[in-house]
Amino acid sequence: MSRCPSLWLALRLPDLPLEPAGAVEPIAVVEGGSVVCANAPARAAGVRAGSDAATARLLGCRLRERDRAAEERRLQALAERLSSLTPHLAPRRSGDGRHLGLLLEISTCLRLFGGASAIAERARHLLAPQRVRAALGPTAGAAWLFTFVRGGGESDPERAAARLDALPLDALAGDHPEAVAALQEMGFARLGEVRRQWATTGLSSLERRVGRTFAADFAALYDPAGDRLLPAPAPCLVSDPPFAARFSFEVPATGTAALLPPAAALLAQLRDFLRRRGLSCRALCWRLLGAAAGQLLEFPLRRHRPAADPDGWLQLTRLAWERRPLPFPVAALELHCPETEAWRSQDALDLAGGAGELAVALERLAARLGEGAIHKLACRDSLLPERAQQPIPPDAPSREAAPSLHRRGLRPRWLLPSPRPLAERQGLPWWRGPLLLLAGPERICTHWWEEEVARDYYLALRRDQLPLWVFRDLHQGGWYLHGLFG
Repeated sequence: MSRCPSLWLALRLPDLPLEPAGAVEPIAVVEGGSVVCANAPARAAGVRAGSDAATARLLGCRLRERDRAAEERRLQALAERLSSLTPHLAPRRSGDGRHLGLLLEISTCLRLFGGASAIAERARHLLAPQRVRAALGPTAGAAWLFTFVRGGGESDPERAAARLDALPLDALAGDHPEAVAALQEMGFARLGEVRRQWATTGLSSLERRVGRTFAADFAALYDPAGDRLLPAPAPCLVSDPPFAARFSFEVPATGTAALLPPAAALLAQLRDFLRRRGLSCRALCWRLLGAAAGQLLEFPLRRHRPAADPDGWLQLTRLAWERRPLPFPVAALELHCPETEAWRSQDALDLAGGAGELAVALERLAARLGEGAIHKLACRDSLLPERAQQPIPPDAPSREAAPSLHRRGLRPRWLLPSPRPLAERQGLPWWRGPLLLLAGPERICTHWWEEEVARDYYLALRRDQLPLWVFRDLHQGGWYLHGLFG
């Protein structure tokens, strides 16, 4: 584990779903029929996180349904309280949604406040009356995991690595349940065992086994740089309210052409708002309001890369409005930008090249046809060919790698959604004429735990020289078409 000057303070807030904090009656917050958290009187009665909701009611607790949106607002408000300690802080939510808290990078403000212990004490005071589990660590991930164990964390990188090694793999199950289950099936029980295997075979072997996301997060537990050349910059809290602007018409507009000039003016306001703060956005929403109550039409727009240029947004707006006629005269036009992110110079460089032209084309198609009409294919870790691909949004990263069986074998670019039965003549497949088998068979046997599949795949050629991917079902018999080569 490499030494670095970073120091993180993790603050886990187990009672955040409870509002107000400090109530004297027993209260349990429930979701999906089980308890998410309970206040002190409820815990004294024997209620714990994970308890059945009916049991909590029998023990005298007042049940309250979980409100995730309210939790997010409270977490953001608490983060703004702590911005007086450091600008480098960010909310932390476990992947399963059970745990929430805050992560603070405090290495640059130790001298100002008199050390890490003084900062932690100030943070507790600012978060009162919230119950806090605090821990230090040389990385954000290590500090967060240390909030679940006794000892208060460890700032020294070498000693922190030793403590991480002793933690069970279940400590990561909240964020990566599938990867943890896969590693446990392989025989791994503790983080140290995985780290030693990674040190021996390399991070790429861990990626192939459990995916790139888990491998990157696991590497970042021990080293701030993780699998990168340099550590990622510490996050900064952005506490500005979301952008919202409104234009009211003196006479209601009856066509989209009348909406474009005020739309351009609102987009210019958004551009100025983002520039002053060094931000950009990839999603916004138009709200068209009629004169009568309840007349509302929303047009959400999304770009594949963060941007602040009003011209590009106006083109997407025009395409979206052309797709759907106005059902009523528009009395007011609102523009909302609920999410922003830091502007990066690399985004501008990317948009200047071929990748930027493709992104613009995809954005225009999505605006004209709708978000759900555009997708790309990504790999899935399945030996069954029809399950080895999945559609995902064009800007979404692919999280899984195809099994080596598919990477080594001959595979068509166009895979049918489900195999199509073919006629059979003299024991050979027939589709608009006899098919000539050029290569194969490649046998695929899998899914014995559901309905066993056993197939022999061949490269076949039709009379018009169209190459096909066909197979013979070894259980049921018969030939099937499964894909076409371009």
